[in-house]
Amino acid sequence: MAPAGRNFTVRILPTEDPKDFSYPRLQQGGKKVMFFGAISKLGKIHFSTLKAKVDSERFGEFLQNEALPAVKNVHNSSFILQMDNASPHKGFTSDIIKIENIKTLVWPAQSPDLNPIEQVWLWMALKIGPKIFKDIVELEEYVFSLWEEIPKNTILAFLEKMTEKLKWVIESEEELYPDHHKEI
Repeated sequence: MAPAGRNFTVRILPTEDPKDFSYPRLQQGGKKVMFFGAISKLGKIHFSTLKAKVDSERFGEFLQNEALPAVKNVHNSSFILQMDNASPHKGFTSDIIKIENIKTLVWPAQSPDLNPIEQVWLWMALKIGPKIFKDIVELEEYVFSLWEEIPKNTILAFLEKMTEKLKWVIESEEELYPDHHKEI
């Protein structure tokens, strides 16, 4: 169910179940913690948290000082970064991505169905269920333990759908806009 007053579209393949996808959520207030996960064909790469308000400067510094070194440690420089179009991923963060010479995947805004990490978050959310945590430390400990439990084959299954979905988006765009050619 979508948050009240919010409409969204999820593009799914004929073989997919709509229940396998999360939807954009509104911030609920209270203590702030953002979980960051990096996955690849090798499985889980990096997982950490950012506390307090996360803006473009804070996220860019985190990316440059923590996340990118962890990914580069596993993949050297041969990877493509995929992030959604959240405001912390713009501005200063975009500058860091250019400075670090990171290839990024261009994709439509508001498309959680095209981002395999969103399926990881849903997998974790379903495991958490209605559990209530006494504090942010307990929440973090629980989420970190869930990250460790995610089977590699689950991550690989989410990633395998990516190629088919991207082809579908490109084909759909070509059908809608036959004179508009884009390289992805």
